[in-house]
Amino acid sequence: MKIHLDERSHRYLTDKGGVVPGIGQIIKACGAMPDFGFDEGSADFGRAVHRATEFYDLGMSETWIYGDLINEYLQGYRLFIEQANPVILGSEQIVHHPDLDYAGRMDRPIRLNDRVMIMDIKTGGRQEYYWLKGAAYAIAYEREQELPELSVGQAILYLRPKAYTLETPKNIMEESAYRKRWLAMVKRYQDEIAG
Repeated sequence: MKIHLDERSHRYLTDKGGVVPGIGQIIKACGAMPDFGFDEGSADFGRAVHRATEFYDLGMSETWIYGDLINEYLQGYRLFIEQANPVILGSEQIVHHPDLDYAGRMDRPIRLNDRVMIMDIKTGGRQEYYWLKGAAYAIAYEREQELPELSVGQAILYLRPKAYTLETPKNIMEESAYRKRWLAMVKRYQDEIAG
């Protein structure tokens, strides 16, 4: 089954018109995502930085001109690429778990230090729910690629002007704990919230 994202409604739809719950929708419905209110300016900035990193990965960075601040965040991304030397396996891919019935759009599946990881790119502050999103992406990616459980890790790349920080779970037990929390959240969503 093919899934696509309707950008206007930010809903994941099947090729037959059905709706698939999004990862963020499930996290929010279960109360694990803080309600900051929506800041359109911050969201636009984050999207612009994501787009700049995507163009950079495609080798198109020199043909696009960004504002000074976005260029400084892009320098942080370039520094990460030069120092960590990841293999970019995709960009802004929709991932779907048909058995658990959820979908989401991953920033980057990468290979880093001989391990496949789902990397989420962030321009704002740290949030606990980012790890739940990463667990959801990793589980669905393993399912799609027919990979063993816990073979795909997760990472969060925090970009700053001309700098970056890459964070990963401390160990496999922490990674497993995020996955268990995510799976419990999906079950709760299906049983109690979605009806």
